[in-house]
Amino acid sequence: MASERRTIIRTLLFFVAALLSVEAGFSASPQSSASIGKARATTPPNVILMMADDLGIGDVGCYGHSEIPTPHLDSIAAQGVRMTQFYSSAPVCTPSRFSLLTGMLPNRSRDRLLDALYYADENDLKRGLHHGEEILAQRLKSKGYATALIGKWHLGHGKAFLPIYHGFDYFLGHTGGAIDFWTHRWGYIPDWYRNDELIEQKGYTTDLIADEAVSWIQANSRKPFFLYIPFNAPHVARGWDPKKKDPRLESRVPDEREFVTELQAPEEAIAKFRWIKDPKRRVYAAMVSRMDDAVGRILQAVQQSGLAPVTLIAFLSDNGGDPGWGGSSKPFRGGKTHYWEGGIRVPCLMRLPGHIPAGSISHQVAANLDIAPTVATLAGLSVPAQPVDGVDIGPSLFQGRWIERELFFWNGKTAGAFRSGRWKLVEMPLVAGQPAETGLYDLETDALESRDFASVYPARLKELQAKYAQVKQKLASLPAAR
Repeated sequence: MASERRTIIRTLLFFVAALLSVEAGFSASPQSSASIGKARATTPPNVILMMADDLGIGDVGCYGHSEIPTPHLDSIAAQGVRMTQFYSSAPVCTPSRFSLLTGMLPNRSRDRLLDALYYADENDLKRGLHHGEEILAQRLKSKGYATALIGKWHLGHGKAFLPIYHGFDYFLGHTGGAIDFWTHRWGYIPDWYRNDELIEQKGYTTDLIADEAVSWIQANSRKPFFLYIPFNAPHVARGWDPKKKDPRLESRVPDEREFVTELQAPEEAIAKFRWIKDPKRRVYAAMVSRMDDAVGRILQAVQQSGLAPVTLIAFLSDNGGDPGWGGSSKPFRGGKTHYWEGGIRVPCLMRLPGHIPAGSISHQVAANLDIAPTVATLAGLSVPAQPVDGVDIGPSLFQGRWIERELFFWNGKTAGAFRSGRWKLVEMPLVAGQPAETGLYDLETDALESRDFASVYPARLKELQAKYAQVKQKLASLPAAR
């Protein structure tokens, strides 16, 4: 009963703040997200941040694609906002996750986390998120939030880099990039943790993540919380064939030739898509569907706990879909690892009752870099000491105000992109191993990047190249990890 009364009180306080913000927030003089945070200082919102792994924008129903039904993801859009020009700071896992949690470009990371950390690389076993690189969980924890990460970390392998040393009170999940969904190992290497202990658990990873998230929500409804749920679906899995067992395996760096790389889903989930002829696409569809079911269970737990009115829910993908493993970023050009739109423009859905108008569509240019500063402002946190490349997009989400943005992408080598308004500069080798080629695209008239305007607008090309070079020079001069 006491728990129910506390939940009711929190809900009533939220509605009072919501009524005040609706009166001013959608009038001629709207509130900023900072003032919303002040108005709700006694009841800051819960935050549930969910992220898919390699989910292309072409595989989410509310973005106009019906092959793979995603009713629960679609419900977030129906009750909140669907963002059409939302970007990941990188077209691969690790750097994208760094930006999401820090609000910084991955080029600022001490270990230059510009590509996916990899178990088979001995150097990568020593790299990751360092102390002093403050993330959103640490900032919210200082504000009294309960914090948890349930799912994929991928910001450092092994105990030294675990989430519980970076502001998360609780962790269940894995540290590597591509574990087996059934054995929860990277090949033969155990990689399923509860806090700082390796554990054995039976079940399909997506289901286990949902089970734990539901339980955690139910157990932590009495205080504001930040729950980060990075699914490892629909990323390809790294299994291992016991027939290839070599007694020397435990004492040396893994060899990929000993592993089995495949998409994995329960048989009953795959059976729902028996009509899809491509076997990879069929299993991929099953993985996405199973993840959507997991999202539905999490949304139901929020609703049943009476927390829906006081909970910001966000869902996005870490990068574009991987066409080699069933994913789709259609209609955009390219996919995972590319700096064309298909690699970095990703689905993003958010809801916050009373603040984000239901069923809205936002064409605001934004990025995963913006999530941390937006949530921090909403929670009433001060400006952090470390540099922040993202911005608070609350004024756009809550009031529909347009925010001018320039977005920078660079892998630290020969590939990257720079977006300024309608124009986008892309540096990408058209063929792997070849020198990068430069293209200029008008995303307002050609979001599919089918026509290169470099020779048509040389002055515009030169302007973007100069800005791009300036940012690269600044980031390249940052001190390396000590």
